[in-house]
Amino acid sequence: MKTSHQELVVKSGLKAGQLVASSDLTCGQTDKSGLGSHDIEDLQKNFFILNQSKEKNDVLTKEDFKKARIGVVVVARMKSSRLKKKAILPIRGVSSVERCLQSCLRITNVDEVILTTSTLEEDAVLKDHTLGGRVKFLQGDPHDVISRFLDAAKLYHLDVIVRVTADCPLVSPEIVQALLKAHFANGADYTEPREFAVGTNSDVFNVEGLKRVIDYIGEGHETSYTGMFMSNNPHIFKTQVVDLPPDVVRNYRLTLDYQEDLDMFNALYKKLDEQNLEINLANVFSILDNDPALVTLNAHKTLVYKADPELVKRLKEVTTIDINQPKRTEKIVLP
Repeated sequence: MKTSHQELVVKSGLKAGQLVASSDLTCGQTDKSGLGSHDIEDLQKNFFILNQSKEKNDVLTKEDFKKARIGVVVVARMKSSRLKKKAILPIRGVSSVERCLQSCLRITNVDEVILTTSTLEEDAVLKDHTLGGRVKFLQGDPHDVISRFLDAAKLYHLDVIVRVTADCPLVSPEIVQALLKAHFANGADYTEPREFAVGTNSDVFNVEGLKRVIDYIGEGHETSYTGMFMSNNPHIFKTQVVDLPPDVVRNYRLTLDYQEDLDMFNALYKKLDEQNLEINLANVFSILDNDPALVTLNAHKTLVYKADPELVKRLKEVTTIDINQPKRTEKIVLP
């Protein structure tokens, strides 16, 4: 006869595809044996994720977890109002999107790198920029980026997605690793960095969390500002902001949106080539730290979604979810 005893149990239920945070657990009476907090931490530090849903007061066992499949999903499009066709503009002879994908292929602990774009005819050309097929290619809804992510997750059996935008040739593998480790260690649904050089950053989502966003808001909306649908709703999602190591943080602009950005990148990559330096964050920062003139080529440019007060207000409104309201019938449309 089994006797009742104190164990760590699930506080209010967890879904398959979630990670376990300390706030999800409590001590309770049960006649079953389960994992302790350190056991769960060790599993998640090795990139394991819940493989099945758990009810309130259930214990957790090793069989409840599986190794997560992690995908880097790069979002790209040919429509760009400020710098025409920027995705395929050459930086020292290599298209900007391919520069981005080269950086993504250097990220460790991921299973797939996928370039996603829309089904619009103008975006089909991006299929020719997948580094000879080393990167997967997927087309989906022109506006609903979250649906595109879920399409990629279904096709490639992903549990966790690292989101990257193709206008970031120097997205940092070091930063991705720091975010992934924090994401799994802390049992988050969504993880983003606090400070970073613009264009070196990424963010991390559980696919299960993205499914919940669609459950709340419905399909077919403009969801290109994907992270805000989680970061602006901490009452629904387990979100965290990570302080990155100081050596990977600078106040530089390393994203492609204006001609000045393209000029800076061409000058930067020229210096990397001339000095025969590997393309990594340490070498990039070394050059920029010692060349203020290069930094000033695009330092005066700002991120529109942070600099435009009306857009900031609008984004906050449309990405905040009221769980007591029905799904939106009016489509979310953003500039």
